[in-house]
Amino acid sequence: MVHNDFDTDHRYCPSCRRYVRYLLSPQRGYCTRCAGPVQLFSPTDEVEFHRDLRIVGRSERDSQDRVRPSL
Repeated sequence: MVHNDFDTDHRYCPSCRRYVRYLLSPQRGYCTRCAGPVQLFSPTDEVEFHRDLRIVGRSERDSQDRVRPSL
């Protein structure tokens, strides 16, 4: 199990256009550099993440189709 801490955990700040350290409130995370709201991924990384999820989902479905239990 990986434990993140303040020094190693980063999120993307659209205002700074980079991954930054952030402070987390119950509602939202805020950049420690500019105090703007942060998000988990940059727009480019988010597109790539969702593309990878679709690829993994397809490969898992394909493997399940090939290995069907006989009744």
